[in-house]
Amino acid sequence: MTRLPIGPRAAWFWRFMYRAGFARAAMPHWRVVVEAVPDRLRGHWPAEVEGMVVSVFVWARTPEEAEGLAQLAVDAEGLCLITADAARAPPACAPSAEPKVVARTDFAYFGRIDDHDPPAPMTRNTQGRS
Repeated sequence: MTRLPIGPRAAWFWRFMYRAGFARAAMPHWRVVVEAVPDRLRGHWPAEVEGMVVSVFVWARTPEEAEGLAQLAVDAEGLCLITADAARAPPACAPSAEPKVVARTDFAYFGRIDDHDPPAPMTRNTQGRS
């Protein structure tokens, strides 16, 4: 197999070669969806943040290895992992010879439910109109 140039400028070329079927990666590319809670002792997180979800993109051989690498990446951000689920994804970057975390998406935050006002009780109009 021909060695392809690997670098940020060659990433678009590698994606094209992979999607056209001319190149193969040495290991699968994984998208790991991680649910985590902020570790208040290690980071300054807002009080209204209860938890968050983030996708981590990983080159790894097995889903367990991908989830472990995603856990290390999330732990470096000051978060405590709750769940992680890995699924194969088409690669969006050049392959790596070693398992590693490539990128992550922005955090999607969950707020506290009990901080909001409770909903008003439902009342039905006695004249048949809602």
